[in-house]
Amino acid sequence: MLFSFQVGGFGLNLDEKGHLFLEVLVALSIISVTLLPFITVYGQLTQEVQNQTMNTQAYWLVYEAVERWKSGSEQVNSNQSRWEVTITEQLISPTILEGEFRIRWNDLGREHQLQMRAYKKVATR
Repeated sequence: MLFSFQVGGFGLNLDEKGHLFLEVLVALSIISVTLLPFITVYGQLTQEVQNQTMNTQAYWLVYEAVERWKSGSEQVNSNQSRWEVTITEQLISPTILEGEFRIRWNDLGREHQLQMRAYKKVATR
């Protein structure tokens, strides 16, 4: 026996060269094999949360544009340069105006788009 000691009541016998080294390698490989799927899932979930956040921000920006349009204010505030809001108006009857609202943005090199329609009553002339 070359060397022996006890840790916490367990005896550790190092008379075989490399035995402890192999145990550590096996333990690290088990940890890495189980940790890799968790890291992959975490990355996918993080990206999904970011996509949902961007979709929610786009929805509320379009909703704000619709409310401003209905109130008569033509100004649409997009305080961030990543959003492009366009409004197309069309008179569908003598008293009803249709507005098509489209917002576009780029996220990680992919272009996204959200579209909404709204209607408002206009005064007859």
